[in-house]
Amino acid sequence: MAAGKGSRRGNNEGSAYRYRNGWAGQVSMPDGTRKTVYGTTKEAVLDDIKKIRRALDDGVPVVTTRMTVGEYLEQWVTVVLASRVVAGTLAESTAESYELLVRLHIIPVLGRHELRKLSTAQVRRWMTAKLTEPSAAGLAARRRQEEEKARRATEKEARERAAGADRPQRPGGRTPGPPKRILTPEPKPIRPLSARSVRYLVTILRLALKDAVREELLVRNVAELVQAPRKDDAPVRALGEVDAGRVLAVALVDRLAGLWMVMLALGLRKGRRSGCAGM
Repeated sequence: MAAGKGSRRGNNEGSAYRYRNGWAGQVSMPDGTRKTVYGTTKEAVLDDIKKIRRALDDGVPVVTTRMTVGEYLEQWVTVVLASRVVAGTLAESTAESYELLVRLHIIPVLGRHELRKLSTAQVRRWMTAKLTEPSAAGLAARRRQEEEKARRATEKEARERAAGADRPQRPGGRTPGPPKRILTPEPKPIRPLSARSVRYLVTILRLALKDAVREELLVRNVAELVQAPRKDDAPVRALGEVDAGRVLAVALVDRLAGLWMVMLALGLRKGRRSGCAGM
């Protein structure tokens, strides 16, 4: 039966209306809030409303929060990961590694985007930048080196001035000329992250967004749709007989000589305890 004039719309029944240079519409959500959609045409808005109503009927979560990626990741590393460490399903060292990399490499680039609007294109651009642009850790190290160099130069200049003031001046002596300019070599370019490091970052982002899907903050994990880099920067080269002999000659005088000999004999490498259980 058609609704008469002045009748109230039922729950989840939306309508489109003029909004600025386009159209807008609202849909009532089960929690009492209203989700607003926008479009350039009335038909586009009505189509989005139908999709939302269909998703609600099918039990698919519809995200209404405007939480940013940065806000979500801050909550993920401080609450979700911490709870898994307490539960014993995640190693504390792994959680600390995730938190450091999230704050250093993911939030500064992707953090400003709205979580539910994060796209595969944005994730792909972030990943490509990490593979091609100077790494944040390299930039920070270069900045610390320059600050330390400037500090030492200032201290050296202060010592030279103090020594010159204490030294007696000879009458008729020559006036010292300007200090000689010493040409310093150009610093080496800062390399981007390795393919292996970027793969690790993509894995962390996938894990975080997977939890967002589990918590019904997202409908899909866009990071799963982005192919992580596979090729490493350089092939792994094993030590030859001559190189192994040189290492052994130095290792024999070290207090850990036995350890080095075992590593050379068995080809051991540094590993870490896996902490991805339950992720």
